Amino acid sequence: MELWTSYNQKLLFLENSGLANDVQKKSTLTDLAKLIEISEVFAVLSSYQQNKKDAKTNQELLKNYKPNRPHISSPDILIDTVQKQIRMYYHGIVQGSIQKTKVALSSNRLNFKSTIDVLMERYARLFKFQDYYYALTIPGLLY
Repeated sequence: MELWTSYNQKLLFLENSGLANDVQKKSTLTDLAKLIEISEVFAVLSSYQQNKKDAKTNQELLKNYKPNRPHISSPDILIDTVQKQIRMYYHGIVQGSIQKTKVALSSNRLNFKSTIDVLMERYARLFKFQDYYYALTIPGLLY
C-alpha cells in the first residue's frame, strides 16, 4: 500500500500569489532601511564579518543573484487540524527587491488561494513546535 500520492501540478501560480508578476526596479538602500529593525542590522553585520573570509565564493554567487526577479519561493506546508486546512507559507518579491512572506490556504490539498494579507514584512521560514508557531527570518532572527 502506497502511503503518499504524488500530483504533478502547480499548487499556486505567481499571478494568484499576491506577489509581483514582473521584474521590479531594484530597491535602494533607503527603501530597504525603512523596513529593517536595529536587531537585524547587528545580525547582518555579524554575518558579514563571518563570511568576509569567503569573499571569492560570495562574488561568484552575487554574479547570478537577481533580487528583483518575480518568484514564489521556499514554501512551508503546515496542517491546521482545527480549521481543517493546509497552510502554505511562501515568500517572494512584492515591490523592488523587497521580499515578504505570505500565506495561501487549501481545504483539498490541491488548490491554494492566497490571502490578501502579508504575514511578515520580511523573508521568513515558518514552523510549529509544541503548539506554538515560529518564524526564522533572514538574517537569522527567531520570532
